[in-house]
Amino acid sequence: MDGIGCRLHRIALADGHQDVASAMSYIFGDATCPDFGTGFSVADQASVDGSATH
Repeated sequence: MDGIGCRLHRIALADGHQDVASAMSYIFGDATCPDFGTGFSVADQASVDGSATH
């Protein structure tokens, strides 16, 4: 993670919110498409049209 995702993750950890920090790693992390095997940024993909699916 980098940018705002990394910052929010660090803040959540510093404030003792492990569950929130863990969620940040999913929201601002990367994933791999199970159908095509290509990697993508979850946040970028979700922001393309406001949803996580196409």
